[in-house]
Amino acid sequence: MTKRLIRWMTYNLMFALLPLAASLFLHKLANKLTLEAMANSPEILFFSIMVSAISLGDISEINFIIKKWDITFGVLKSALLLGAVWSAILYGSFLYDSIIGQSLSNFRIQLLNVSMLLAVILFILSTIVQVLIGKIEGDK
Repeated sequence: MTKRLIRWMTYNLMFALLPLAASLFLHKLANKLTLEAMANSPEILFFSIMVSAISLGDISEINFIIKKWDITFGVLKSALLLGAVWSAILYGSFLYDSIIGQSLSNFRIQLLNVSMLLAVILFILSTIVQVLIGKIEGDK
């Protein structure tokens, strides 16, 4: 289980956080690291979609082993799928706000808050999935 979590944290989370880290770094270099600048970049939604997609893929790979965990993984799979869909909807909201050109900074800041909350929830759910898969693989 520990090996799985280390591998998941090292590869998957690092790559999922890479666009966000690059955005923060570039904003810092340009001396424009403000809440409004962060509200104008949707990288946190990329992180949400990535952690959901990775865990959904891992669930589907071990689907044949998880018979006694069917309900637990069914709920987690549904929650992760719903989270990924909501991330896409929030990204669409971000794009729509950019396209119409009437950018309301309050709307973008609220969108950032909701996106961060969703990212935290999906990170927790993905961690639970990885721990359970590690436990199941360890029990084999």
